[in-house]
Amino acid sequence: MRILQIVNDLSTGGAQTLVAEVSAALGKRHEMGLLVLAAPGPLSERLEATVGSVEYLNIPRSSWRVDELVSRVGEATRAFRPDVAHSHLLHADFALALQNQSIPKVSTVHTSGFASADRVRSRVLARVCARLAARFSVNVACSQSSWSYMEKLGYPMSSSVLIGNGVKVPHSPPPPSSHPSLLCLSRWHPMKDHSTLFEALKLVMQAGHRDVRLICAGSGMEPDNEELVGLISSLGLTDVVELRGPVGDVTPLINQARALVISSSYGEALPMAGAEALAQGRAVVTTDVGSCSRLAVHPWLTVPRQSPGSLAEAMGRVLGLTPEEAADLCRDAFRLAQEEFDIDITARRYEELYHRLAEGATR
Repeated sequence: MRILQIVNDLSTGGAQTLVAEVSAALGKRHEMGLLVLAAPGPLSERLEATVGSVEYLNIPRSSWRVDELVSRVGEATRAFRPDVAHSHLLHADFALALQNQSIPKVSTVHTSGFASADRVRSRVLARVCARLAARFSVNVACSQSSWSYMEKLGYPMSSSVLIGNGVKVPHSPPPPSSHPSLLCLSRWHPMKDHSTLFEALKLVMQAGHRDVRLICAGSGMEPDNEELVGLISSLGLTDVVELRGPVGDVTPLINQARALVISSSYGEALPMAGAEALAQGRAVVTTDVGSCSRLAVHPWLTVPRQSPGSLAEAMGRVLGLTPEEAADLCRDAFRLAQEEFDIDITARRYEELYHRLAEGATR
């Protein structure tokens, strides 16, 4: 089959990571193509190494030229001649939904909802995409929470399916890290609630973990982000938080950390970063948002949203584990990845879906 994946951009994010994982898993059996609405980004090298062809439209995210967006996506789609076209994220969904080409169309929803902190444009576009969802052959929810979000917005659930996120799981995890460091893999955005994360970090230090370090990677998590740097400085954490910005390969960062921390207050569905951490034997400390609790190997690793004290308690507990306890937690995390988040399971379900749609279109 010829399968065309369409994404907004190749910045670091869960949807883009899923495309990379699925493309790598299916690329040996099918011809995979990738259409990117924006310019090259941090994940370009990774995708270009696994996808047969990649085309960048270089359309600015701020552009209001809907006609240009739809026209250029249509031209690129026709040129690739896919058996199935699959879009991810709102702008890509919108552009594919408006195509009149008689090919099967798939959309994957990667969120559990929006809030007033999101841009009005994003919230409006989310509702428009829900109205256009009937134009897709199948709408995919990546988690139970995204399924609930789709139901709430009026997606055609009779033609929707749930296919959970997955990542490449190695044969065995690396040993637990001896470094007193925690990791946050998330972009600078209100939904990620970095304020709660940094307040919790300060409480962890006050509780006695003076040598703790927090590594932050993701779009906008950079030293030139004045608002971010000001927030860190106001809490006295300048020497504690390390800002890495967008990173194409997060595995080395995961391996040197004790755990991954997700502090989001809304919007998460099933973060790929959490699954990537589990695959490397790293526990996930997470707020109870969307389906994030599925990433926690023990109940105490899931905490209420917007609760710095609860988050600090879980972070401190991870840092205070004995070497034997840390090794047990590492094994538990890796086992959860094997059982619940193996990309082979996810890719096989997508492959079965693509086959069914392509065969139906042929008939």
